[in-house]
Amino acid sequence: MTDGILLALWGKTDEQRPNRAHPLLCHLLDSAAVAEALLPRFGPIGGLPPEWVLYLVAMHDIGKADPRFQQKAEFEHPRLVARLRELGLPFPLQPQPGFRHEAVSADWLMTHLRQAHGWGASACRIVAAAIRGHHANFGAEEPHDDEPRRSAWETLRGRLAATVDRALGLRPSASPEFVCASDTGLRLVGLVVLSDWIASNDEIYPFWELYSGPEAFDAAGYLESASRTARKSVASLRLDLAPAQASVSAQFKQVWPGITELRPAQEVLDEESRRGIPPGLVVIEAPMGEGKTEAAIFLADHWERTAGRSGAYLALPTMATSNQMHRRYRSFLPREADARLIHGMAWLMEDDAPAGAPQTDGDTDEAENARDWFRNVKRAIIAPYGVGTVDQAMRGALNVKHGFLRLFGLSPRTLVIDEVHAYDEYMTVIIERLLSCCRTLGIPVVLLSATLAWEQKRRLAAAYAPECALPAPRGNEEPYPLITIVSPGQEPRLVPTRRPSAHREICVERHYGLLANPEATAHLAVAQVRNGGCACVLANTVKDAQAIFDYLRREAEPGICLRLFHARFRAERRQHIEDEVVSLFGKDAGDKRPAKAIVVATQVVEQSLDLDFDVLLSQIAPIDLLLQRCGRMHRHLDVRPAGHRPTGERAVLHLLLPPAGEHVFGPTEKVYHRAILLKTLAILHGRPVISLPAQFRCLIESCYGNGAIPGVIPAEIIEAAQAEYESDKVTAAGIAGTHLIPEPSAEEFTLANTGPPVPDNEDDPRVSWFNARTRRVDDGHETIPVLLLDDEELIQAARQPRPPRRDLLKRLFLQRAEIPGYWIPGEERAALAGPRWLRSHLIVPLDSGCWRSGSGMGLRDDPVMGIARLETA
Repeated sequence: MTDGILLALWGKTDEQRPNRAHPLLCHLLDSAAVAEALLPRFGPIGGLPPEWVLYLVAMHDIGKADPRFQQKAEFEHPRLVARLRELGLPFPLQPQPGFRHEAVSADWLMTHLRQAHGWGASACRIVAAAIRGHHANFGAEEPHDDEPRRSAWETLRGRLAATVDRALGLRPSASPEFVCASDTGLRLVGLVVLSDWIASNDEIYPFWELYSGPEAFDAAGYLESASRTARKSVASLRLDLAPAQASVSAQFKQVWPGITELRPAQEVLDEESRRGIPPGLVVIEAPMGEGKTEAAIFLADHWERTAGRSGAYLALPTMATSNQMHRRYRSFLPREADARLIHGMAWLMEDDAPAGAPQTDGDTDEAENARDWFRNVKRAIIAPYGVGTVDQAMRGALNVKHGFLRLFGLSPRTLVIDEVHAYDEYMTVIIERLLSCCRTLGIPVVLLSATLAWEQKRRLAAAYAPECALPAPRGNEEPYPLITIVSPGQEPRLVPTRRPSAHREICVERHYGLLANPEATAHLAVAQVRNGGCACVLANTVKDAQAIFDYLRREAEPGICLRLFHARFRAERRQHIEDEVVSLFGKDAGDKRPAKAIVVATQVVEQSLDLDFDVLLSQIAPIDLLLQRCGRMHRHLDVRPAGHRPTGERAVLHLLLPPAGEHVFGPTEKVYHRAILLKTLAILHGRPVISLPAQFRCLIESCYGNGAIPGVIPAEIIEAAQAEYESDKVTAAGIAGTHLIPEPSAEEFTLANTGPPVPDNEDDPRVSWFNARTRRVDDGHETIPVLLLDDEELIQAARQPRPPRRDLLKRLFLQRAEIPGYWIPGEERAALAGPRWLRSHLIVPLDSGCWRSGSGMGLRDDPVMGIARLETA
């Protein structure tokens, strides 16, 4: 029997029914039960016995046994507080705003562990810091309380803790010696938060059904029932997949039975895995289309079988590449497994996320943030198998609210980062801190690239394992393709392939003066497919892509299939275009592939998308990205051999350049740095053919390293641009550093030293500093999220104070787009702002596809061209 005063303390209240409460003691046991269900996947923690982990999780909310918290219910649930007064518990005369129960929990637990269980000061500090941070505020402080009142409630907390202790069967344990403070603290706070949120969401975990009243209540019996419910709840979220028992590694063709002939890099990994590749950092450098992704998934499977890992997160540069990879990864997984997709619009593609928010004691921001983690938008970062954009993983290294939950979610898995060369200095600094956190948590990482500069590889390897210095290559002599294996505490291993990748030659034809000439570019594209074939025109900005396509629409001869693909469409339309482009130009296109076609696109087709064109026209871009773009040409030679292509056997890159002798790149300089463009221009000057893979190293190192650059551009011009480039990199690194979480440490739980976090919501203006190029910048400008609405039902739904039903909500967000922020000036935004639940989206009502601001500026949404700015009427 449990004493009635403990059951009178409320832990959760019912917003719909006054004076109905779920006892605090039950919530503590609920949280422990959920943690027990999660531990097979996310444990162990700090070498602690499992029942001690559950006990610490349960204690996260013991600070709610405090008059300043219990008094919060007095207005809406007065009988709950009146009952406590009747039982003789003292309360302050007035409510005390700003009370932080997590601070009381942390301070009480630190003292309790030391005095009642003999724990040492260091272990107490780490655990208390994790408990203090479970609402993402590691600086929360307990306000002073009246001593006699404090003493009465301290006694009550002790009785609560003793009841939980007995229910769990807690056995005495010596004071733990945590090997790594940051590892223990981060794992514990992650488990606390996830357990608390699940146990607080009655749609996932029906806690109202578990407690039937104080009569004959038995804590151990309640915990048993709670554990059964928790196992079902965790299974419903697909978080019950525990690491497999260690076994023998499978061969590559067993993991990928559809691959009949291994590519060189795959072959090497297959051989090395049988010798043993311990979990660590592996960098796979190989040409485009050589099956790097399949190799990374094979390696993740190898670590699942041999090292107790469980699942993987595949991080890609863009939403479009994430969508396509999601389909490929799902086809690889066993039928019972499930790959979650994660990016800002992923929840629109799946329907099983719970609608309800966890009960968070009236904190609306906290409730919305918690609910997001059970939507697909964030669930992939904690689910066993996930695919999404790289910035979703990067946020784990930033001081955003509950960002540490991303690291906790990755902790049992393998992290794969594709196209790692594609990120600028700002993002690279964040990825470096992410890799450092991965090393601390023992998360193995696979980095993929066709065009990675040696210096960038050195930095990434040093971030993961600073004691493992990569040997510097002599000149550009480092082998290619190459597998680099960095195992902490061991010498790095550089494993070249035993045979070269297939030889490819890219013929380069330069077209001076076409960089800023959309009409001539359109004519050139039409000429390439006059006798048949599929061309891709790759522009650096949406505005250029729209201009080129506009000329094509007006002037292309009948019979040419025309498509425009960029990021500035409404979500529904963009997804339709993406699916159509993949269907027409992907490997499985078959008879659907047009006889003649021109696709005008931006960087959305540059990375990872498995598309194949016969000829490529590209505006000048950094050399590594030009090589990536060439990877979308003559890609599926096993299906469409070069000799059978209407445009001829040669793969031709038509390079669109500024006028001869001019070194100005116009809007392209808003997207790529001038220094890199100048070097690329010099490197390709007079070069008729690019031989791959032989010239990958020399081309990349000439642009980003110490390789020689032809002297066709005056040295002072390049030097001035390079100085500006280096200065900009220092600035970008400094800005990124301002928002990083601290470097993890074995001696200290450094995450606890962070200041107040910003919201973990990429659409919130308070986090506009997170400037990931592939997600947050459009033609060099910061973007804002908008809902473009021409349906009156949706307009009315968007303006309601509460979210509509799910089907209407889905229709609403399918009208979402991102536009350059300067299109809608700050003074105009207030009139378009939506209710709180829209999370910073502006409501833009359209009339005949157009919207005008009070100043006459506006925008037009065209289903073919996309969204464009209207100048003053």
